[in-house]
Amino acid sequence: MRNLGFRNALLGVGAALLAGSALWGDAAAGMAAFKKGDYQAAFKEWKAAADKGQPEAQYDLGLLYAKGLGVQRDLQVAQQWYEAAAAQGNAQAEYSLAQMYAQGWGIPATDASTLRWMQMANGSDGDNQDDPGWLAIDGYGTATDFTKAAYWYRLAADQGHAEAQYDLARLYSDGKGVPRDHTQAFKLAQMSAMQGYAPAAARLGWRYETGRGVEKDESQAFFWWTVAARHGEKSAEKSRIELAGRLPPAVVAAAEQKAVAWRPTKPTIAKK
Repeated sequence: MRNLGFRNALLGVGAALLAGSALWGDAAAGMAAFKKGDYQAAFKEWKAAADKGQPEAQYDLGLLYAKGLGVQRDLQVAQQWYEAAAAQGNAQAEYSLAQMYAQGWGIPATDASTLRWMQMANGSDGDNQDDPGWLAIDGYGTATDFTKAAYWYRLAADQGHAEAQYDLARLYSDGKGVPRDHTQAFKLAQMSAMQGYAPAAARLGWRYETGRGVEKDESQAFFWWTVAARHGEKSAEKSRIELAGRLPPAVVAAAEQKAVAWRPTKPTIAKK
């Protein structure tokens, strides 16, 4: 399970909250407290804003519950706040709900063994954003439902959420929750990669090399693997080097030059 979206997206939400502090001062104060590591103060401020119906604060409050920061970790309450934010069109909340349904997250209050696990988990460093242990609880709380996951991924993807586009592409590739469709998977991965999401760029490299969902093109495969590697996707480097050995030096040089000059593009979101 990847957990890439939570920290980066939260910081992005922070900028939006600070920009709108005249209207939602308590939400902005919550972000300021969060950045200082004062999670209890962040909870207090975000709860006040969330109760007023502010969707970014509702998502942020859900994240505190999901991570157990400043409050007892409770994935079911986290889901409730995500749903409140998603109902107002918050893309990150939509993505988080999709992740919940794709992974089967949640803790039932009636399961004593799970409660013991939860108490031990909450005894660890709550700020360890890279600790995936709390995610690996298959079959509890939110049941795995790829159809619902695809639904929420789609809503977020339609708003230009790069990770949602990538994860929805994976569902289309595997035929989970949606009919298997490599062409659609390619299009979604391409939209994600164009925003600079490195895993999607690496996936494009694989698709161009194998011809899955797109006409086979090894020069394009090399280009996207180079883009992925330059944006931090370590797994792409090996594939890039292996493919370079099969391509004419001039093709390699041209693709590398193109990758160096390449810049992510912001998606254009159609107004509804």
